[in-house]
Amino acid sequence: MIQLLKAIEESRKNFKELKKDGKNPMFKNAFSTITNIFDSCKSALEENGINVSFHTYVNESLQRDILVLTLTHLPSGESKSSELILLDDTKKGAQAVGSAITYHRRYMLQAMLNLEADGETDDDGTQASHTTTTPRNIQAKKSSELKAGDLVKDYSYSGAPFRVWKNKQDMEIFSELRPYSLRLQKLFKDAKAESDEALKTLKECNEKEVDRISKDIKDYQDKDQEWKDKATDLLSNIINM
Repeated sequence: MIQLLKAIEESRKNFKELKKDGKNPMFKNAFSTITNIFDSCKSALEENGINVSFHTYVNESLQRDILVLTLTHLPSGESKSSELILLDDTKKGAQAVGSAITYHRRYMLQAMLNLEADGETDDDGTQASHTTTTPRNIQAKKSSELKAGDLVKDYSYSGAPFRVWKNKQDMEIFSELRPYSLRLQKLFKDAKAESDEALKTLKECNEKEVDRISKDIKDYQDKDQEWKDKATDLLSNIINM
């Protein structure tokens, strides 16, 4: 992706100031709308031959809607994609789904282009985020057929959502690292108090996801090194209880 990356860096030199025209009446804060973001970067990207596109699909194993952002360097054909689960409350219908798509489009594009994040809590995503955690049961196999190696799939992408396996079939999804780590810490403390076997099983369920997140932490562009070191140490200490 060398040509694409070079084109992105050239585009960044001409990005305009990122404005914050959005207003959230619930949190009384300002945020950068999707229009603000495109106003900041779209013309510079086009001048360097970069196309921005979004699409959605349904992940059958997770039974969730996935939003995909793709940056394509048209002259070379090189592309780079990022995927994110749409954390919305489907019971609220099409309006919540639309809100989730708009909300995630903004943050995905900011992350992919290393644009200044607004650093403030939700906006149009208020409708899409009904809780910090989204419990989800995975019934891929019968309980008698499950093995530890089957439990944690290799999710090869960076960032949220973060998954905590409570047992061999039940999983919780977190959109932020701090509540994820606190929940994981509590589960490990409870398992340790229960028995060595319970702790061993919980480790087998979660160690691959913890390893993935620990490796991804170094790529968090909006965090300083001290935060990254503390986060990595925390997860390492939990899994090594």
